[in-house]
Amino acid sequence: MSWTEELELDLEETQSKGLRRSLRVCAHPEGPRIRLDGRELVQFASNNYLGLSAHPQVLAAAKAALDEYGAGAGASRLVGGGSLMIHAALERELARFKGMPSALVFATGSLANLGLLGTLAGPEDVVVLDKACHATLYDGARLSGAGLARFPHQDLARLDALLAEKSKGARRTIVVVEGVYSMDGDIAPLPELLELTARHRALLVVDEAHSTGVLGAGGHGILEHYGLAAPENLILSGTLSKALGSLGGYVAGPQVLVDTLVNHSRAFIYATALPASCAAAALEALRLIEKEPGHLQRLRVVRKALAEGLTGLGWDFGRSQSPILPILVGRAAAALALEQRLLGQGFYVPAMRPPTVPAAACRLRLSVGAAHDLGQVEALLAVLGKKP
Repeated sequence: MSWTEELELDLEETQSKGLRRSLRVCAHPEGPRIRLDGRELVQFASNNYLGLSAHPQVLAAAKAALDEYGAGAGASRLVGGGSLMIHAALERELARFKGMPSALVFATGSLANLGLLGTLAGPEDVVVLDKACHATLYDGARLSGAGLARFPHQDLARLDALLAEKSKGARRTIVVVEGVYSMDGDIAPLPELLELTARHRALLVVDEAHSTGVLGAGGHGILEHYGLAAPENLILSGTLSKALGSLGGYVAGPQVLVDTLVNHSRAFIYATALPASCAAAALEALRLIEKEPGHLQRLRVVRKALAEGLTGLGWDFGRSQSPILPILVGRAAAALALEQRLLGQGFYVPAMRPPTVPAAACRLRLSVGAAHDLGQVEALLAVLGKKP
């Protein structure tokens, strides 16, 4: 059997399990209304929570940087002119916005997670992750060569026991969680996590991909949400591609961590720098979150209407406290059937199946944004109807 035949057999098996995926082509700017595979649809699938990817000032900042710097950075941050003034400005603003001493920008959020854990941990260390953590956090932990342990989602008693067991003899113990979990929409209990990690002398890494711009009175993230200042053992990672509407990633923490990443992080050293247009767009988005609080206020109004509507119809969205509301339906076939039913009525809400979620916890991942209007929410709820 040839290698292409082997691949075809594997894809056929994937198809038989209801797990095969294919690319859908969008021919419409990002927003609540999209043209997908030739059809006009209302989508509840984007992570553009504040609608800033199409904000006129964000676009103007990106266009100005494109004219000034060109389409690409042309080099890595450590080579030639790859480290631009706009990168430095964005790093200063990210550190201030997150309430952290310093920050370092990566080409993507995935590279930020790989670079952070691949540098911070090694064979003498232990990384303990919430089971619901994003794949890039697991990949970073595995690539580091550190010992790896997992605890059931948000189970702090189990985390406490694991830390007592795994930290013995380890040079460094690192706990990894998400600020807002991308598939569940719930929020990490940061005060309890900080107490636990401090007691066990562990570091705490919080991936704020889905909490930046969303949590806290002003959208600054999980520290603002809980009214906390950053302790010494806390490190934040995140992306510029969700609420900030751009592309890129970052790590925020002590200056010595940033200096270490610049010198030892392969994901930083060997990647071409983030294009200036993306950095400028993210920088302007950070400013707009503070200058125009109405975006976050509208997001919360729309999210409240959707959550109350789902509850009234009997749909289970778990412990979500964020714009991510998973409609939990069970197996892959049920999730795909509901996705297709909504598509038939003009709504795109993607089905989430293994390996993204456990086989018995398939779901439709509803995500709502400030650009949605209440009429679109009401129309979606009408199509969903009462849960069977």
